[in-house]
Amino acid sequence: MGHDPSQPGVVEYGRTVVPDGVALGAEQERAAASWRSSPFFRLLQTGENLLRRRVTEESAAEFPVVKDYLAAGSTDYVAIVSRFAPEGVIGEMDCVYSSWITTQAEGFSDAQIAALTRVVPTLALAVKAAALTRMTGTLMETYLGRDAAKRVLSGRIMRGVADRIDAVIWFSDLRGFTRVSDSAPEQVIRS
Repeated sequence: MGHDPSQPGVVEYGRTVVPDGVALGAEQERAAASWRSSPFFRLLQTGENLLRRRVTEESAAEFPVVKDYLAAGSTDYVAIVSRFAPEGVIGEMDCVYSSWITTQAEGFSDAQIAALTRVVPTLALAVKAAALTRMTGTLMETYLGRDAAKRVLSGRIMRGVADRIDAVIWFSDLRGFTRVSDSAPEQVIRS
């Protein structure tokens, strides 16, 4: 509500978890540094669920992303993390972060903060449901193929029901590949 379309609606931090030994490119390193200086990283580190700052030069020095909000005339900033229970974690998706800004001179009222803390968990569940739907589709396409995945997800393919399709089956083998992969696996898959 009231979002200025000339301003980005989403701040991309890139990967927030980088496996040990993985080298980052310059752009990825900038994104990682931006993540480490973000209000969301602070919430992750402290375990808190809400961070609120008046949008000032001081808060912009604390969190560089606030500098853009200050320039846009914002007055108050709230970051909220909605964590999932351990059994609700999906891979590395263990929470949903959201941030809220206002340009009202007095900032957010206590009632507005209370309303945000009530509604954001429901929004987080909607985001999680959308992510699950997208992941399910991606997994199905990966393992079944695009056409079969669409048919399974739409309910058109059911266990025990067969369809006649035109298909080509191709089997090929590389001479000596088993010997090479057993004796010199680093030549087959570089680490």
